[in-house]
Amino acid sequence: MRLAGGRVIPCDEALVGVGAAPNDELAHEAGLDCVGGVVVDARARTSDPDIYAIGDVTHQPMPLYDRVARLESVANALKQAKQAAAAIVGRPEPAPEVTWNWSDQYDLKLQMAGSPLTPTTFWCVAIRPSPSSPCSI
Repeated sequence: MRLAGGRVIPCDEALVGVGAAPNDELAHEAGLDCVGGVVVDARARTSDPDIYAIGDVTHQPMPLYDRVARLESVANALKQAKQAAAAIVGRPEPAPEVTWNWSDQYDLKLQMAGSPLTPTTFWCVAIRPSPSSPCSI
């Protein structure tokens, strides 16, 4: 593998994550704070207290990891929906959750718990070739 600076790293395989850019143009036009996505608080509230945002486009606090980040996962969108619903009806904020995700890649299921955002944060990937096979970590 040849890096942009010219350095060559020998390897047999490489995993490349390309990411996605948040589509936050509407939020910008509405005057909401946006920094790498729509900025929300722990209740999914934007800089306009009457507007909530959830999902891949949000840049949110992650109290368990002491950081603010964007998470692109179904589990995160569901968690934020609970946060927004609780805020809207005046209920207490749900407890912070450990980040988790999964992906089905053909006959493989990839699962992750924790956050790969920093090298000091624990995270785990489990690969299961089929539902009946044991988990290998």
